[in-house]
Amino acid sequence: MKLFELILGTEDESGVFAISLVDKPAMESDFIAFNENLVEFKTVNEDKRLVTGIVLIPDKPIYRSNGDDGYYVYLSSDTIETASQMYLLQHNHSNATIEHAEEVKGLGLVESWIVEDPKNDKTNALGLSAEKGSWAATMKINNDDVWNNYVKTGKVNGFSIEAMFEQKPTNIEMGLVELLNEFKKNTPTY
Repeated sequence: MKLFELILGTEDESGVFAISLVDKPAMESDFIAFNENLVEFKTVNEDKRLVTGIVLIPDKPIYRSNGDDGYYVYLSSDTIETASQMYLLQHNHSNATIEHAEEVKGLGLVESWIVEDPKNDKTNALGLSAEKGSWAATMKINNDDVWNNYVKTGKVNGFSIEAMFEQKPTNIEMGLVELLNEFKKNTPTY
């Protein structure tokens, strides 16, 4: 299967424009969503209504489908870092949805960082396994409906981005064995 690197285009036309709270992220046209095992977030503080999780993981092959044709994409750590910065600089920190379908108000990123040292990172202290170069974030949930009917009930358990990236072809054709080895190597354990 073909492998494409996702890259940023012009600042006005690409990058992350919203973060969705999801149960089981699904691939959507022109969006990137990750497997639920990769984006599980932790409730950090129920009284303060904070959840923390991994938003993006570098060099992680992500399966995409375009009709009958399947392929994989990935983001480099440099692209993830730039995308996380653009997200905040473009004032998108309050753009949130539920299951990529329903726009919701009263949610916002209050912390955003790139994991530099997984062993000594806040994600490790919270029990999240994060690779170096991963984008981690904490979201404040001030929306009673979202907090009570989605987060507390477990209807949502992770982050998924809504984004536009360009696909840069690579010279790599990934076979099934290579893909499985890559997934095993890059899959954090919870």
